[in-house]
Amino acid sequence: MDASYAITKAFRVTGNLGTSQRIPSFTDLYLNQRPGNIGNPDLSPEDALQGELGFKFAHRELTVNASGFYRNISSFIDWTRMVTTEPWQSNNVGDLRTKGFNIRSDYRLPISDKSKLHIQLAYSFLDSESAGAKALYSKYLISSLKHQVTNTISFNYSGLSVLAATRYNDRISGKSYFINDFRISQAIRRFTVMVDAQNVFNTVYNEIGAIPLPSRWFSLGLKYTNL
Repeated sequence: MDASYAITKAFRVTGNLGTSQRIPSFTDLYLNQRPGNIGNPDLSPEDALQGELGFKFAHRELTVNASGFYRNISSFIDWTRMVTTEPWQSNNVGDLRTKGFNIRSDYRLPISDKSKLHIQLAYSFLDSESAGAKALYSKYLISSLKHQVTNTISFNYSGLSVLAATRYNDRISGKSYFINDFRISQAIRRFTVMVDAQNVFNTVYNEIGAIPLPSRWFSLGLKYTNL
């Protein structure tokens, strides 16, 4: 259920309330990678209740969205184990309650007829609490985000586009880190040539468990549009 109310032309209050369900995946149920990971065919689906209340402000080139939210997941599925000598196994570990807020801003500045600047900045805060989990070790709970900041700046001039993106992640456990990406592209008639640089500063980081994510890498692409 969604609702919104316009207080002024520029300011609107929004809210939503809803339920959802997640059925265990094939991996959750039947994975067999002993001695590392094993599934659990007796898993129950996750049920969730979530609500959100916020506002939207839009005036000329500036847009700001902010909201607070709460979500309660029953029968939360996590990969857990009691001791390090056991394999990870998917289990319904109880309720997972998450509350937090996020704010996003979007600013578009037309510099001239052929060029424009676009700036996006966002911040999210999450506070997750598990009720009923008995396992000592957990894959997902310890990897949950606590703070995240994202920033994207793009500049377009005629067919040339330059984009720089940065995100800062601070998780419940482990060290915080910055990831920086860069893209430059040039449109030539119906073709667009692009060069991407991901993780420019070669940050070493993990997102779930101890699996390291890709280091610095580059890619070259070509897109054809027939419109």
